[in-house]
Amino acid sequence: EAQEAGQPSQVEAALAAALSLEPDGAPLDLLVESLKALGQETKLAECLVLREQALDEGSARIAVTRALAEVLEQMGKLDEAEAACRRLLEQAPEDVRGLGHLAAICRQQSRSVELAALLERLWAAFEGQDALPGLDTEALGLELASLLTQKDDGSVQAESILRRLTDQGSRAGLEALSALLTKKGALEEADALLLARVDSETDGAAAAALLLERARLHLARPEGEGPALTLLQSAGRAVLPDDALELRADLAEKAGDTIDALSCWQRLRTLRKDDRAAWDEMDRRLAALVVRPTVPTETARAILEELHDANPADG
Repeated sequence: EAQEAGQPSQVEAALAAALSLEPDGAPLDLLVESLKALGQETKLAECLVLREQALDEGSARIAVTRALAEVLEQMGKLDEAEAACRRLLEQAPEDVRGLGHLAAICRQQSRSVELAALLERLWAAFEGQDALPGLDTEALGLELASLLTQKDDGSVQAESILRRLTDQGSRAGLEALSALLTKKGALEEADALLLARVDSETDGAAAAALLLERARLHLARPEGEGPALTLLQSAGRAVLPDDALELRADLAEKAGDTIDALSCWQRLRTLRKDDRAAWDEMDRRLAALVVRPTVPTETARAILEELHDANPADG
């Protein structure tokens, strides 16, 4: 109340009186909340150290040590925060928040080996549960899977983690799983996963983006053009963005699917009508395609007439 009334001297006096009671002062949650609100993190850390030293092992001491680790990490005192985390985990080896704070410190210091071990412990705590309080389990699983795929023997565990995330509806998990399956050569399953995701996607643009990303993954592999084209052709041209349409047109041309290539170039020509250079390029591509013997005569005539009407000066 004194703080709200703008009376700093009374605030300081009240704070001093409260702190004089340590280590037997206010309830822990109230102490942490009040001192943080006053910007007194250093005082808070000092109080928590006194309480930790005064308490015997047990749940009360665990709570104090956890709070101390958190405030020290927030203050940027990573060495002291790490020491507090380790004291916490000596008392409660599977404490989720303690593991999470220690993992955050390892992440900041690029200690990837220990980070992976800590994330594995957190993931083990997640097994058999729907969620972990205060923890983003999707981010946890994705980070752990990424670290595991960098190990020679980690792919199987990474795949298991990504499958669980996918089963829980994680789009990022599905995309990572598709990439992992592609890397190991399980292309059909990877595509099936993605197409199932696309079928359930109500946002056409989002679905098209998924297909394009997946098609590009295929193109990074030998003989990947056919599967990439199949994926892009699974979506209507109207929902594909320009870059996906252009890729589909190029791949269709190479595959001999002249009709699909023509349709893609025609749509791109319409979309880029305000860009003269792009318009001219579309005209050139269309003119080269319509003379192919696989194009029906009526289709070729209609396209050539359209091109002539748009460019009468070219004869």
